[in-house]
Amino acid sequence: MNVETLKVLLTNNVYWLLILPIVYVFYVYKQRSNKKQIGPRPGIDRSSTYPRQYAVGWYNLCESTDVPRGAVKHFYILGREMVAFRSDDGNEEVSVVEAYCPHLGANLGVGGRVMPGTNCLQCPFHLWEFEGKEGRCTKVPYLEGKIPEKVTQFLSF
Repeated sequence: MNVETLKVLLTNNVYWLLILPIVYVFYVYKQRSNKKQIGPRPGIDRSSTYPRQYAVGWYNLCESTDVPRGAVKHFYILGREMVAFRSDDGNEEVSVVEAYCPHLGANLGVGGRVMPGTNCLQCPFHLWEFEGKEGRCTKVPYLEGKIPEKVTQFLSF
């Protein structure tokens, strides 16, 4: 074996020492990605054996007289933020909706206002209006035509 042959063998072996770990990592990655993803174990549902976080029933937010006409009150109860408001049009109903605007998440309890003559709550940022009875969006000031269905699904209590 001469010196030139030895140099060629060592050079080729060095390349293999660099390439082999990369091939091995790729092989292991492919093997792991082909495995079935493990989800919840079948047959184990403990939701019926544990009590709910909050009992199902009615909870008192406040007295009806605590929400004056045209005012918005912010509440944090049962792990949720809610907004109670009453329109100024003679309707004695108090409406309660989720506190966050579905558009960009503005808190309606901070800066939201009741629109005069309607039972609607206006978002402080983009002036969207939400009806109190069902909580759906009734007006988008810069939108002509139908309001998208995704926006009209707002939580009312």
